[in-house]
Amino acid sequence: MPKSPYSVFQRLISGGEKLAHIDLAYLARGGFWLGVGQISSGIGSLLLALVFANYLPKETYGLYKYALSIAGLLSIFTIPGMLISLNRASAQGLEGSLVPATKERMRWSYVGGLIGLCAALYYALTNNSDLALLLLIVSISLPFFDVFTTFNSYLLGKQDFRRSTLISTAIQLLATGALVIIALLSKNVFLILTVYFLSYSILRFISYRYIVARIPLTTPADPDAISYGKHLSVMNILSTVASNIDNLILFYLLGPVQVAIYSITTAAPDQLKSVLGFLTTLFFPLFTQENETEVRRSILYRFLFFFLISLAGILVYVALAPLFFTLFFHQYSQYVFLSQVFAVSLLTITFDPALLFLNAHKKIKEQYWSTTIGNVLQIVAIVLLAIMYGVWGVILARVIVRFLSNLLNVYFFYFPFRKHSSSN
Repeated sequence: MPKSPYSVFQRLISGGEKLAHIDLAYLARGGFWLGVGQISSGIGSLLLALVFANYLPKETYGLYKYALSIAGLLSIFTIPGMLISLNRASAQGLEGSLVPATKERMRWSYVGGLIGLCAALYYALTNNSDLALLLLIVSISLPFFDVFTTFNSYLLGKQDFRRSTLISTAIQLLATGALVIIALLSKNVFLILTVYFLSYSILRFISYRYIVARIPLTTPADPDAISYGKHLSVMNILSTVASNIDNLILFYLLGPVQVAIYSITTAAPDQLKSVLGFLTTLFFPLFTQENETEVRRSILYRFLFFFLISLAGILVYVALAPLFFTLFFHQYSQYVFLSQVFAVSLLTITFDPALLFLNAHKKIKEQYWSTTIGNVLQIVAIVLLAIMYGVWGVILARVIVRFLSNLLNVYFFYFPFRKHSSSN
C-alpha cells in the first residue's frame, strides 16, 4: 500500500530530528516566543532610530550614540560574562546562582562608575562641559542600568522563553515609548540620555525582583558560576572594546555627524542579526545538555541550518533596503549601499554553533585564544581603515573581521587544545 504524503513527511521530519539532534517541537515552541521577542525588540529599536534620525539633528544623534558607546566600554566592569555563566547554571538546574551572580556584578560595576567619574572630572577641568556631563550621566547610571539583566539569562537557561519574552518586550516597549516622547518634546541629548538610563534601570530592577521572589531559598547554586563568569568577562574585555571602538574612533576622527551616518547604516542589519540570533539563544541550553560526541555528530547539519536562515535574511534585506531607506531614513538614503554591504556579514551566523559549543562546554582556553585574536584584529582593522576610509573603512573592517573571527571558532571546534578536558 503506498504511503500517504503526510506519513512520508513525518518520517522525513523524524529522520532530520535524529540526524541533526534538533527537537522540532522544542524549536517551534521556544522559537516562537524568542522570535516574537526578537522581532519586538527589533521593531522597537528601529522605531527609535526612525524617530531619532528624522527628528534629531545629526550632531545630537551622533553624540547620543557616542555616549552609549562609552557606557558599553565601561560595562566591562559589570562582568558581562556572568550572563553566559548564569544561563549555563540555570540550564543545569542550579538556579540559586542568580542572586550571588547579580551581587558580584553590582560590586564590580562601582569600579566602572568611578573610572567614568574621573573621566568626567578631567573633561570638566579641560572646559569640555558637554562630554563631562555625558560621562557623569553614564557613570551614575552604570551600577543600575546593566547589572539586573541577569534575570533574563536565568529565564533563558530555564528555557522559560515565554516569560522572558513577555518581560523583555514590556521593558522594551515602555522604555522606547518614554524615549520617543522625550525626543519629540526635546532635542536635549542630556535629557534623552537621562530618560534612557533611568527607564531601563527601573524596569530591569523591578523585573529582577519579580523573578528572585519566585526562586525557593533552598535552590542549589553553581559554585563555579561566578569564577566562570569572570573568566568569560576577562575574555570579553577586548570584545567590549572592539564592539564600541567604531563609534569612538569615528567621533574623534570625523565628529558626531559621521557617527550618526554610521549608526543608521548599520542599525537595520544589526537588528536583523539580533532577530536571527534567537537561534543561538534557543540552542544554547541544548548544547549544555549534550555531550561532545552528540554535538560533533550533528554540527554540520546545524551549520547548514544556520546558513540557510542567515542567507534568507540577507537576501530579503538587500532587496528591501532601498525602499526601506527611502521611506524611513530619507535623509540617509544616499548611504543605502553601505548598509547592504554591511548586511553581508550576517552570513557569519552560519558558524554560531561552533561558538555555542565552546561556551556550553567551558572550552576556556580555546575561547581565550579565539576572542583575543578576533578582537585584536577588529580593533586594529577599525582604527587603520577608519583613518584611511572613514565610515567605509569601519564597515569593511567589521565585515572582514566577523568572518575571520567566526572561522577561528570553527577551527577551535575541530582542533581543540589536547590537554583541555571537557566539563561533561
